[in-house]
Amino acid sequence: MSFESMPTKLNDEPSSWIKQQKEYYQTFPHAHLQFHPESVYAENIADEVLKHTGLSAGKKLLEVGCGSGRFTLHLIRKGLSLTALDLSAEQLDNLRQASRQFGLKTDPLVVQTGDLSTAAELFKGQEFDGIIGFFILHHLEDIRSGLQSLRQILRNGGAMIFIEPNRLNPLFLAQLFFCKDMTWRGEKGTFRHGVSGYRRCFEDSGYTEIGVEKFGFFPPQILDKFPLMLRIEKWLEKVPFVKIFLPFLLITAKKTLQTGA
Repeated sequence: MSFESMPTKLNDEPSSWIKQQKEYYQTFPHAHLQFHPESVYAENIADEVLKHTGLSAGKKLLEVGCGSGRFTLHLIRKGLSLTALDLSAEQLDNLRQASRQFGLKTDPLVVQTGDLSTAAELFKGQEFDGIIGFFILHHLEDIRSGLQSLRQILRNGGAMIFIEPNRLNPLFLAQLFFCKDMTWRGEKGTFRHGVSGYRRCFEDSGYTEIGVEKFGFFPPQILDKFPLMLRIEKWLEKVPFVKIFLPFLLITAKKTLQTGA
């Protein structure tokens, strides 16, 4: 794999929120967030995003809050090249190590350490055809500020796609009690916004064609052990009552020509 690493352009003192996030991900191992090449669960979520990007080879894709590449490297295995942004240099190092360990090849994967709320400055003069994020919005201190910053580097007509937890699914609350490396302080944002709340955040930030779909059903402990359960999951996603409580929100939005820069 060929890596390019962009220099950090901002020297401002990190906010208390950024320090908190870094501490949270450095204190706990978060083994469930590491890349596993055989994970049906992670690959399925990456596929859901890929279906909605509409991007072909040669287009510029930015992933924000990529972490150790749990989903990033599944996208790369499918032939995408992208720029990966994360607060933690340590997490980006884990991403590099995982790509080498599993012999993944792409040219290039650009990595950038930084906060997405300052993405407009970090990537000044650049435009991306698509911007994606997996389970990152609920960790933000100010979602609207982050979305507005990203909008400045998204080309007109470009797609924004995020996966977020559905707060109506009871399993996310249960995780806080049973997962040793999860805390209320780090995950409370899961319960801040529902479907309408995320729609308002995107609308207030100048996006159009905003859509929210629900999908998923089984946790990784089941899907990764019994891959055939994915077929049952696809059927359950179509059941009206069940659909209300499906664990994931797939949020799509666009920056259109009519909305200006």
